[in-house]
Amino acid sequence: MSDWIAAKIVLGGKIPRALLDELCAIIEGQGVSHAWGDAHTDAGTAREWIEQAAAKGETLELCDDEARYGAFPELETFLDKHQLDYERHSDAKYEH
Repeated sequence: MSDWIAAKIVLGGKIPRALLDELCAIIEGQGVSHAWGDAHTDAGTAREWIEQAAAKGETLELCDDEARYGAFPELETFLDKHQLDYERHSDAKYEH
């Protein structure tokens, strides 16, 4: 049985254009939102968020009120594999 824990992940740094399509698909598949309590991503939304953050020179913050174990496994694996910068923050819960 999984524990569902609120978590956010902040992506920073430059994202190579060659990785953008795959990154957007992973973000959309992860079921995150751009702000706490927002609806999960719709098709095309991830690309818009990334482009808006890049245009402003800001980081991209993604949230999930009920992330499995407070993590984003597919997204974190992708970011680690391609050495892209990120920070994850998860709420405390029971033994986690």
